[in-house]
Amino acid sequence: MDDNMERSLEQITTLFDSQMLAVVETSEKTHPHLKGFSKAPTTAFICVAMKRYFMVNQFQNVIEIQVKS
Repeated sequence: MDDNMERSLEQITTLFDSQMLAVVETSEKTHPHLKGFSKAPTTAFICVAMKRYFMVNQFQNVIEIQVKS
C-alpha cells in the first residue's frame, strides 16, 4: 500500500471513529442504563449507511423508502 492510500485510510478511520463516538455518547444520554454495555470490551459498534430499505408487512404490503443523502 502506498503512503497516500495509507494516509487516506487513516483519515477515514479517524472520521469514522469520531462519528461513532458521537453516536455512542448520544445513545448514553438517551439510554443511560446501557452505558455499561456500550463501554464493555466485548461490545462492537457498526455503522450502516443505507440508500433505501423495504418495509414488509404480513408478506403482502411492501413499501420502499429511499434515504436522502
